[in-house]
Amino acid sequence: MSLSRRQFMGAGAAAAVAETSPTAAPPPADAAAWVGFLGIFPTAIAFTTWSFALSRTAAGRLGSTTYLVPVVAIALGWLVLREVPAPLAVLGGALCIGGVIVARSRGAIRWRRARPAEG
Repeated sequence: MSLSRRQFMGAGAAAAVAETSPTAAPPPADAAAWVGFLGIFPTAIAFTTWSFALSRTAAGRLGSTTYLVPVVAIALGWLVLREVPAPLAVLGGALCIGGVIVARSRGAIRWRRARPAEG
């Protein structure tokens, strides 16, 4: 039996409603306003930037840059919020940057093979 996208969305919405307590107080107006703001403006900026970049490069090459998102998030948290990243987060960020470099290099990185010892 194949389920459609709408059926999955309906099941997800039903699960979200079931998790909501009927006695829970509604969120404060300013919290709802901030959620609306975050849902509209940063999303619009992100899609506009993505469309601009996509018009100038191939989707596959641009897609690999999304691996930089965790690195940027860690850096902004460190600089703006004074959150010190954990060593594992720094290692993960370095791994992400390395992956982007390899993915965007277009084969420019040549791996050297070890030559057998002479003699």
